[in-house]
Amino acid sequence: MIDMEILKNVAWGIITARGGSKSIPLKNIVHVCGRPLIEYTINAAKKAKTVGRMICSTDNRKISDTVKSLDVEVLYRPEHLSGDLVPNFDVMLHVVNTLYEKEGKVAEILISFQPTSIFITNKQIDLAVNALIDNPDAISSQTVIKVPHQFHAHNQRAM
Repeated sequence: MIDMEILKNVAWGIITARGGSKSIPLKNIVHVCGRPLIEYTINAAKKAKTVGRMICSTDNRKISDTVKSLDVEVLYRPEHLSGDLVPNFDVMLHVVNTLYEKEGKVAEILISFQPTSIFITNKQIDLAVNALIDNPDAISSQTVIKVPHQFHAHNQRAM
């Protein structure tokens, strides 16, 4: 274990956005209602009062250009972390280790943002982060919302 300076009660958001989607090419930057899909997550995170920094881990130049245009830092990931079976944890660990090597410190709270979470809100983010800050014994927090039972995938109908 590396001994590093931890920035107490500081939260950084990390978006893991690889370019190799098999179902929809470059789905993270496909336009939905006129904006790249990833922009919805970024906008929510930027509006959150608890997120001090946003970093995008990617392996793709087009994704990099998109998030840079939205004032998000980019950290390129190595090829061995770009496959569709690579655990998100490994990508997050790469970000933390790289930032520590460059800056000598990391945030105490690291938020894993999915670039396809179009409906996440800044309030949900702040509630999740504040739950961690308010309870020092907690080691993780997750956003969860209640949806009507008919919205569950098992209840959907095809036309």
